[in-house]
Amino acid sequence: MAPKKPQPSPKKPPAYRRRSGYDQAIVTLTDSATGKRRDYWLGEYGSPQSRELYYRLLADYESLGRRLPDKPDAAPGGRPTVDPDVQTVNNLVRDYWRRVARDFLPKRHNAIKSTIRLLRRMDGNTPLNDYGPRRLRLLREAMIAGDAAASPPRKPWSRTTVNDRVRIVVAMFRWGASQEMLPATAAAALATVEPLRRGRTRAAEARRVPPSARRCCGRRSRTSRRRCARWWSSSCLPARGRGRSSGSARGPDPRAPERAARRPPPRAQDRAP
Repeated sequence: MAPKKPQPSPKKPPAYRRRSGYDQAIVTLTDSATGKRRDYWLGEYGSPQSRELYYRLLADYESLGRRLPDKPDAAPGGRPTVDPDVQTVNNLVRDYWRRVARDFLPKRHNAIKSTIRLLRRMDGNTPLNDYGPRRLRLLREAMIAGDAAASPPRKPWSRTTVNDRVRIVVAMFRWGASQEMLPATAAAALATVEPLRRGRTRAAEARRVPPSARRCCGRRSRTSRRRCARWWSSSCLPARGRGRSSGSARGPDPRAPERAARRPPPRAQDRAP
């Protein structure tokens, strides 16, 4: 069999950056057909409004096949104008958290909250009818990339974590469709986004916990499980190159002679002839 060719990694989105000499955010887009470059001013650098405008602009850029979009309409403060009668992602997130998210187990609250926090930051004012697979893929790329400038800083998420958070977003929009906040076809379109596959994405793989650590830490908290996993990896796994016995991870037992002395003598029928 011929070796499989490595899959090309997806292109990174244009960077959100500070304009030199100004306290303003800017992004530069390149037209895929003509090669023309254009700068888009986004507002005050680091503000939530400028980041939301940045992600909206990227979504329009991708939906046009990487052709240059028009200048986005924005209010004087930098926030995109929104019709108050239109259902937005902010409305969906608010209702979902109030009515559904609190019914989940407490260990799922952090996952849901971190997901909706990033979703609101990127597409809070986006109308629900305009949120499609392209915007979901941009959200997924933001999960993979992380954000060191955020408050607090957000580390890049692993591949399995990203797939789990995308399922949370799809379930949220499916619930919104059941409440007639958006068409059912819009929610079904998000489910067509395929999950990230091992070796075909730039997302990092999560560190695997040894089976022995999973057995003894299954009912502990997340912090305790991490500590126990580190203890197993440093103390209980066979040490190599440390002068220890290859058959034992901890070396000879100092109480072995004492245990042998307390052992009962063999029975007559068990003795060698």
